[in-house]
Amino acid sequence: MLRTREELIYLLTKAAELEHLLVCQYLFAAFSIKRFEHEGLTPLQQNAVDEWGQRLLLISRQEMEHLGLVSNILTSIGAMPHFERPAFPNTGPYYPFPLVLERLNLETIQRFVCVEKPVDVKTPLCKEPPPPTHMLDVGSPTTFNSVAQLYALIREAIIEIPIPDTDLFVGPRSAQVGGDELDLDFGRIGAVGGVYDVTLFPVYDRATAIQAVDLITEQGEGTPHVKPDEPSHYARFLETYGEMKKFLAEDPGFDPARNVVSNPRIWEHDNVKGSTLITDPMTREVMLFFNLSYELMLMMMIRFYAHTDETSDEISILKYAAFFPFMTMVIRPLGEMLTTMPAFKDQPDGPRAGAGFELNYIHSFLPHKTAAWTLMSERMKTISSEMARVSKLPHAPKGLDYIAESIALVNRNFTQNLMGR
Repeated sequence: MLRTREELIYLLTKAAELEHLLVCQYLFAAFSIKRFEHEGLTPLQQNAVDEWGQRLLLISRQEMEHLGLVSNILTSIGAMPHFERPAFPNTGPYYPFPLVLERLNLETIQRFVCVEKPVDVKTPLCKEPPPPTHMLDVGSPTTFNSVAQLYALIREAIIEIPIPDTDLFVGPRSAQVGGDELDLDFGRIGAVGGVYDVTLFPVYDRATAIQAVDLITEQGEGTPHVKPDEPSHYARFLETYGEMKKFLAEDPGFDPARNVVSNPRIWEHDNVKGSTLITDPMTREVMLFFNLSYELMLMMMIRFYAHTDETSDEISILKYAAFFPFMTMVIRPLGEMLTTMPAFKDQPDGPRAGAGFELNYIHSFLPHKTAAWTLMSERMKTISSEMARVSKLPHAPKGLDYIAESIALVNRNFTQNLMGR
């Protein structure tokens, strides 16, 4: 039995890492799909592929919200929101399944089915996970071998840890996302077509902590209480697998995605085995813009989930910058753009690149508000100006100038906020 705060914090940080890693994997697959008439799909196939892409984007947004709920639980018990994660690919012993960036195909969807599978479901699509082998850093024998089991352990720990609520939940409610204290209408972030609305709420006792865990579990693996028109991630991936398999039976040459390499990278890091070094010069430029923008979005999200003395207006600026303009007008178009660009120098018709989700440095919380906002604003200015410059070069991809202007627009709100101090 888990008996200490440190053990619970450890499990919650593992949950945060897994949610973050899943977001990246689902987005990478969504970015890889074929979108244009000349890419060889029939109208019926294209409609199905478009629908699969929307499902992946919807689930990705949901996972981001789950990361927010985990962040609130961490804050409530006195810890920090956790946004660090290992590099791709990762097949180490601390995770129950391979963590890789791969294009959309039947094997990828099958892996996603197994990732989201409930503990008590048996299916020939998924091998039974091996016995858990890793230990808690603090020496407890508690282990997990699936996402579902991890959240079951977290739920059990919240209930069983022999610490009174008044001593366990020592983090300030005002530092969390959601609730009347922040005056934020956050309930529909990530919703697509009215589906998967998630309300981020403050956690301040066992009841609200369990409520958050149950919400994550229901929307991930599913429970009997999930509404038929709001299926779980597991159910959606299982549906996609069946649909894709049917298309392949009718047309064995059917391929929903571009010829995108796995685990693309431009930087050296420890886990280079299984990754693909991108060598085309222009593609490397765009991958750098993606990585820097992704890091910047994380900086804004960390500040959003771990704010200190921001006003409600400043929190709103962070919210709408990170979740709306940046995700939809920067991260997504850059990620899709990269899957149309050559991976290797002097191979214009060869394999395509993709978004590497590379982190150049560890993202720790910047404790001083003015300094944090200054650094974020400077990063936006640098990215937008360099992107605008590269967009004028020969062979630059179409639309890069528009993305640069989108970043500049977001930065104007930041600049005005800084000048108002």
